[in-house]
Amino acid sequence: MNLTGIDLFKALISCVRYLAVVILFSLLSLQTTYAQKGLQPRLEIGLSLLPAVIAANKNLNHYLSNNDTLSVYLVYQRDIQLATAIKSRISKSVIIQKQNVKYQAISQSNLLVEENLNAAAIFIIEPAGSNLKELIGFSHDIKSLLFSPFKGDVEQGVATGFQVTDRVLPMVNIQSLEKTKIKLKAFFLRIAVKYEKE
Repeated sequence: MNLTGIDLFKALISCVRYLAVVILFSLLSLQTTYAQKGLQPRLEIGLSLLPAVIAANKNLNHYLSNNDTLSVYLVYQRDIQLATAIKSRISKSVIIQKQNVKYQAISQSNLLVEENLNAAAIFIIEPAGSNLKELIGFSHDIKSLLFSPFKGDVEQGVATGFQVTDRVLPMVNIQSLEKTKIKLKAFFLRIAVKYEKE
């Protein structure tokens, strides 16, 4: 069968339209996945509170690198796509207390073997489960502020998080703060829920 130039053009247009539809549905599916993962209420609240929690550290300048940048680590267990999506989103806000901030997505297994780590904060983006205790001990050793948005983690030993009742309040584990030797500003501690293990 002989095809005229017009027939070929129509066939080409049909192919382009088909590919456009396939690409569009792929992008919509990807966006939906990230929205479901990245917009979990407690994770959303935690990301909003994180800069204020970091800024409350009295000795924040201690964590500045040679190029005057604060490093914040986003720790994941398995979901690197979620970590990358969160990093891309919050990297748009890169100033805390007039200091530049560098967000880095890293697996817990890789974080634990990092040497000479000077982290202004470590933010847990996935429930750590049985790995939580090891992560808490690591934050104590390197004197870094560990933050978790997940319910019950502060009671388990994570230094900072938050409590949700009729409002959202920051929450701190007093013993963990003492082990990291991190001192938070008085105004922050006044509004924070304080957990102390009996």
